[in-house]
This record gives sequence, C-alpha cells and structure tokens, in this order.
Amino acid sequence: MSDPAIKKVCDYAGQLTLPRRFICEREDWAQSWHQYSRNFKTIIPVAKALPADLRQRSNHFKLDYWLLKTLFEQGGLLILGTVKLHRPFGRLRAGGDVLAFEGEHCLLVGAQPRSPLISELLQQLIVGSESLTELLTMVKAQPERWSAGTHKIRLVDIKDWLQ
Repeated sequence: MSDPAIKKVCDYAGQLTLPRRFICEREDWAQSWHQYSRNFKTIIPVAKALPADLRQRSNHFKLDYWLLKTLFEQGGLLILGTVKLHRPFGRLRAGGDVLAFEGEHCLLVGAQPRSPLISELLQQLIVGSESLTELLTMVKAQPERWSAGTHKIRLVDIKDWLQ
C-alpha cells in the first residue's frame, strides 16, 4: 500500500462504476471517448410515443427529454457535444452521479440507472421552461439543492482533459 500507483487503484475498489454506455445525440460525439474506452456501447435515443401532454412541445424539448429518459433508464455517460479528449476518463465513472464542465458549459452527465438526480432533472424539464443546458447550469450553481439524502453529485472541471 506504500506504492502510489497501487494505492491509486485501491482507492476505486468497492466503488460503483457507471455503466459502459455512451448516450448522445450523434454517434460522432462519442468518437473521442471511445479512444479511451473498452467495450462501451453508444446509444442514440430513439423517439417513441410521448405522453399526450408533451406531444406539442418543441423538438429541442423532445430531444432533451429522450436523452435524459435514456440516461435515467439505462445509466451511463450522456455526452452533450463534440469533445476531443487527450487522457483517460475512467475516474469519471467511479462513484455516483457526475457532471463534467468546461467553464460553465456542461459536456457530460454520468449516472447510474434510476438516479434520483436524473429523475429530478427529468421532472423539472417536463414541468418547467428550462432546457437541459439551463438545468445543468442550475445544478452546478447549487449542487446542494439537487442532492437527495445520501446521494452526492460530483462536479468535475475537465478543461485539462481536452485537446
């Protein structure tokens, strides 16, 4: 345990890891992430029938809804745009929910299936007027408001990981 490399690996022992799924609007958004991953599946959410009260909402809302709904049901890493990584991202998968930012812009949301955070975001998206981007900015500004009980949200600045 005195070896720093071994100690670093042992720090992750026993922690839940997020499922090996990339969820994104476009497959090319996951390209850079695949460079540092093994056996990850890329999922492009398929729009299914919406509840009647949501059918008249904008296409932008519907996309946000299906991205969050897929993350809630399956868990994994929701990629929110093109990112060019230059180092492994494994530590983002260890532990609970994670939001990865570059400055104020959220680039990635990671969660276990049925995450309380994603459930709350989905409900706020449905009843509110904010977009997913706006909701994620609100989470970053007040993470304690979005944490439920023992549930902890990790906010990570990944600007040093990007090319």
